Amino acid sequence: MKMYDQWKSIRNCNSSTQITKNLTEMTPEELTETLGRFLLEIKKQNGDEYPRETLYEILLAIQSHLSMNNIYFRFIDDLRFVKLRNILNNHMIQLSKKGKIQPQRQAETITYSQENKLWESNVLGSENPRQIVETLLYLLGLQFGLCAKNEHKALKMGVQL
Repeated sequence: MKMYDQWKSIRNCNSSTQITKNLTEMTPEELTETLGRFLLEIKKQNGDEYPRETLYEILLAIQSHLSMNNIYFRFIDDLRFVKLRNILNNHMIQLSKKGKIQPQRQAETITYSQENKLWESNVLGSENPRQIVETLLYLLGLQFGLCAKNEHKALKMGVQL
């Protein structure tokens, strides 16, 4: 929100169109226009553009801020924000063409010997509540971590795939 407030302040000084409302007072249409401009214009302090993944995270942080103020919009899923998603997607494509892509992080593989050490050292097991929680976390992480990212992204409540 600090980045948004700084951008809003600078924009209001340098532009004839003023942003007078707070994000919490805006309609979905106003949010789309304002956040679309924000995502297109925001830069790092050194003038470089943010990587595309960071822009997505900034948008989700703003969504989280709104939800903490009892305003529940889902920028990625809500049909009222199609234009905002299109602005973000097109900007991400342009950043990709400029080479502003962060390398994807890949988790290191846990070997069988490492897993056996976890069982032998009683980090994993079923003897006490802490071990059960650790074991469940590990096994669920293994199970769902192996699914493709797009499968998780496509999951919707009440929709059968």
